[in-house]
Amino acid sequence: FESEGVTYVVTGGGGQSLYELEECSSDHPERLAGSALHHFVVLDQGLELTIRAVDVDGATFDEVSIPIP
Repeated sequence: FESEGVTYVVTGGGGQSLYELEECSSDHPERLAGSALHHFVVLDQGLELTIRAVDVDGATFDEVSIPIP
C-alpha cells in the first residue's frame, strides 16, 4: 500500500491456511498487488530497498524497488 508518501508491505503467506483476498474499503489505501499463495519475502538493501515475494517453488512472483532517501 502507499499512503501519504509512505509505502507499506503487508505479507502473510507463510502460515497454514490461506484466506481469499477481499476488496479494500474505500477509506483504505489502494492495494497495489495481491495474491493468495504460500510464500516468503526477501528484502535486499543497496541504493534501493528491493522486496521480492517468492513462492514455495522458489519463483519470484512479485517484486518492487523503493528508493532510499
